[in-house]
Amino acid sequence: VDIIEQKNQLDSLTKAYSRAYFYEKLQCEFDKATKGVEPVSLAFIDIDNFKLINDTYGHLVGDDVLISISQFFIANTRSSDIIARYGGDEFLLMLCNTEADVAKQLAQKLLNKYEDEIEIDANGINIKPYISIGLVTLTGGDYFSNMNMLLDAADKALYVAKNIDKNSLAEYSVPATV
Repeated sequence: VDIIEQKNQLDSLTKAYSRAYFYEKLQCEFDKATKGVEPVSLAFIDIDNFKLINDTYGHLVGDDVLISISQFFIANTRSSDIIARYGGDEFLLMLCNTEADVAKQLAQKLLNKYEDEIEIDANGINIKPYISIGLVTLTGGDYFSNMNMLLDAADKALYVAKNIDKNSLAEYSVPATV
């Protein structure tokens, strides 16, 4: 991979993968999962009340928060996992070849570790931002007819998590077929 191609694969601020690169990889994993080759789990991660952080401490501190959270996920996920900045204060985490129960365990473990470890120094003031995670798994079949439906399901689970409490996790459940 040449330098320019590698630069285009990464978000310039957070050094997580770019949304475009993530979509390319997710499409490949979506196709495999739809055919029943191997499952894929997707976590939508959002920083709770991020606007308040920016409004209270300034955008440079907000950038520090984004960088710290990105680096946390990069350092604490498996080499097969892909973390990307979706936009603003949202990240996507793809757990390749990962069934729903394992994905939930991994996401909960990350959330617990995050809660224990993340604290950001903003000019001498400690900030402990909260996150919410929405999780969905595709193991085959045709419930999700395209990748955007899978992303939407993870996004819906994220909003459930945000309504539970801070530092929460929620799973999207695919309805049973009759």
